[in-house]
Amino acid sequence: DKTTTKQRQDTSPLSLFPSLSTFKLRKMKQNNQSNITTDKTYKCEIDITFPSSKIASQIRDVINVDDEIGDKVIRTLSVVSSSSNDTTGESNALRVNFQATEARLLRVSISTFYDVLNVSLKCFQEFS
Repeated sequence: DKTTTKQRQDTSPLSLFPSLSTFKLRKMKQNNQSNITTDKTYKCEIDITFPSSKIASQIRDVINVDDEIGDKVIRTLSVVSSSSNDTTGESNALRVNFQATEARLLRVSISTFYDVLNVSLKCFQEFS
């Protein structure tokens, strides 16, 4: 029996959205207030550039449905211009801000966000 194997095209989410390889961790800082548990002392801001503002808005709307569990982590999503040098004025970047009371919770929230983003991009790739 001869079996032929077709080569599949690259099915990674990055092949559909090549500019996603520009994940950029813009800011991560820890304040020196280790005893305060009510303040969100751990913060992170991430910008993810998409090919168009429509895709960035759709991804934001899909991910925004699920809130963070508990009140120790706050996540906000917004669509912004991809760079300060952008003269077109198109808002094609998804900005994600995290604020957490503990570094561990911040890490878990960011990791979960990337997992959900990956699933969302695979769906876009499959059905777009």
